[in-house]
Amino acid sequence: MKRIIISIFALSMFFNTNAQVEKGAIALMGGIHVLNDMQREELGSLGTTYSRFNRTNVDFGGMYFLGTQFALGAALLVNNSASLSGTDQNDLKLSSSRALTGGRIFGRYYHPCFAPRFYTFGQVDLSFAGGANKSYDGDGNEEFVDNVSQVGAGIRTGISYFLIPAIALEMNFGLFGWQQTTTTNSDAEDIKSVNNTFEFLALSKTITLGFCWYLGRSGGFAN
Repeated sequence: MKRIIISIFALSMFFNTNAQVEKGAIALMGGIHVLNDMQREELGSLGTTYSRFNRTNVDFGGMYFLGTQFALGAALLVNNSASLSGTDQNDLKLSSSRALTGGRIFGRYYHPCFAPRFYTFGQVDLSFAGGANKSYDGDGNEEFVDNVSQVGAGIRTGISYFLIPAIALEMNFGLFGWQQTTTTNSDAEDIKSVNNTFEFLALSKTITLGFCWYLGRSGGFAN
């Protein structure tokens, strides 16, 4: 038992002295999320209809470590989505599309698992975005354009794996998310709708892959 305790203590000291997240570190970061969701609906004698939803979210920003494992950051967001529908799965028509740009501020707490390469982290964030929503007729021709604004908050968790001390690959997903979307008619500002959505453990629909580049670092790992 004494040997086990000594070994654990030694490993802990080794991991701490080689930790790749530390106070004062600055990192540039980016991520991408892609979703492609297809649905099929049987309408009996009326046949079958298909609908597909595509979404691509891209973010780029940076963070600064206020403490050994705690960082604050901000990112630019570019979000695009489109809905298609029709009776021919191979020839769906565009029914709506949305393009938004905005920003996010966040706080992260990193926990070393198998440092210096592998960490888990938790993130709390606030976001905002604005843009336009376009609607199309049955032939795919543009009909309406509405103004859209969004605000949201979320809690995420993820993993970070250091390829080298300067570069880490990341994957994260949402544990909880809230988003309020306000859509305003571009021709009549008094016509608008407000929609609130909540998500819990939406793992497959919120997975984001990304990277972190820690400025001023070079070289490899001693172990």
